[in-house]
Amino acid sequence: MFDLLPDRVPWYVVGPGLGLLIILLYSVANQPLGASGAYGQTLGLARRRADVTVWRVWYFVGMFLGGLLVTQVLREGAEVRSGYDAMRE
Repeated sequence: MFDLLPDRVPWYVVGPGLGLLIILLYSVANQPLGASGAYGQTLGLARRRADVTVWRVWYFVGMFLGGLLVTQVLREGAEVRSGYDAMRE
Protein backbone atom coordinates (compact mmCIF):
# COMPACT_ATOMS: atom_id res chain seq x y z
CA MET A 1 0.00 0.00 0.00
CA PHE A 2 2.80 2.43 0.78
CA ASP A 3 4.32 1.89 -2.66
CA LEU A 4 1.33 3.69 -4.14
CA LEU A 5 2.67 7.10 -3.01
CA PRO A 6 6.42 6.75 -2.47
CA ASP A 7 6.97 10.53 -2.33
CA ARG A 8 4.89 13.53 -1.46
CA VAL A 9 2.24 14.36 -3.96
CA PRO A 10 2.96 17.78 -5.51
CA TRP A 11 0.99 20.71 -4.15
CA TYR A 12 -0.36 21.56 -7.59
CA VAL A 13 -2.10 18.16 -7.66
CA VAL A 14 -3.36 18.01 -4.07
CA GLY A 15 -4.55 21.62 -3.80
CA PRO A 16 -6.91 21.64 -6.79
CA GLY A 17 -8.02 18.11 -5.91
CA LEU A 18 -9.06 19.18 -2.42
CA GLY A 19 -10.73 22.28 -3.81
CA LEU A 20 -12.77 20.23 -6.27
CA LEU A 21 -13.69 17.77 -3.53
CA ILE A 22 -14.96 20.58 -1.31
CA ILE A 23 -16.99 22.05 -4.17
CA LEU A 24 -18.44 18.62 -4.95
CA LEU A 25 -19.36 17.98 -1.33
CA TYR A 26 -20.86 21.47 -1.03
CA SER A 27 -23.01 20.88 -4.10
CA VAL A 28 -24.23 17.54 -2.69
CA ALA A 29 -24.81 18.59 0.94
CA ASN A 30 -25.68 22.25 0.24
CA GLN A 31 -23.82 23.31 3.40
CA PRO A 32 -20.32 24.60 4.08
CA LEU A 33 -18.04 21.73 5.02
CA GLY A 34 -14.80 21.35 6.92
CA ALA A 35 -13.21 23.42 9.63
CA SER A 36 -14.68 26.68 8.36
CA GLY A 37 -18.21 25.33 8.59
CA ALA A 38 -17.52 23.93 12.05
CA TYR A 39 -16.17 27.28 13.21
CA GLY A 40 -19.26 29.05 11.91
CA GLN A 41 -21.59 26.57 13.60
CA THR A 42 -19.73 26.94 16.91
CA LEU A 43 -20.06 30.70 16.61
CA GLY A 44 -23.76 30.25 15.89
CA LEU A 45 -24.14 28.15 19.04
CA ALA A 46 -22.41 30.87 21.07
CA ARG A 47 -24.85 33.41 19.59
CA ARG A 48 -27.75 31.05 20.38
CA ARG A 49 -28.97 30.66 16.82
CA ALA A 50 -31.62 28.01 16.27
CA ASP A 51 -30.20 26.49 13.08
CA VAL A 52 -26.98 25.04 14.56
CA THR A 53 -25.82 21.60 13.44
CA VAL A 54 -24.55 20.06 16.68
CA TRP A 55 -22.15 17.51 15.17
CA ARG A 56 -20.14 20.35 13.61
CA VAL A 57 -19.73 21.96 17.02
CA TRP A 58 -18.40 18.67 18.42
CA TYR A 59 -16.10 18.40 15.38
CA PHE A 60 -14.67 21.83 16.16
CA VAL A 61 -14.28 21.02 19.87
CA GLY A 62 -12.62 17.72 18.95
CA MET A 63 -10.08 19.49 16.72
CA PHE A 64 -9.16 21.79 19.59
CA LEU A 65 -8.96 19.01 22.20
CA GLY A 66 -7.04 16.74 19.83
CA GLY A 67 -4.46 19.44 19.21
CA LEU A 68 -4.17 20.10 22.92
CA LEU A 69 -3.76 16.39 23.66
CA VAL A 70 -1.06 15.93 21.03
CA THR A 71 0.93 18.92 22.24
CA GLN A 72 0.83 17.60 25.81
CA VAL A 73 1.69 14.00 24.90
CA LEU A 74 4.45 14.92 22.47
CA ARG A 75 5.95 17.56 24.72
CA GLU A 76 9.19 15.74 25.54
CA GLY A 77 11.22 13.14 23.70
CA ALA A 78 9.06 12.98 20.62
CA GLU A 79 10.39 12.99 17.12
CA VAL A 80 8.16 14.92 14.77
CA ARG A 81 8.47 13.97 11.11
CA SER A 82 6.44 14.98 8.12
CA GLY A 83 5.60 13.35 4.85
CA TYR A 84 5.07 9.75 3.89
CA ASP A 85 8.39 8.75 5.45
CA ALA A 86 6.75 9.01 8.88
CA MET A 87 4.21 6.31 7.98
CA ARG A 88 6.74 3.72 6.81
CA GLU A 89 7.97 2.78 10.26
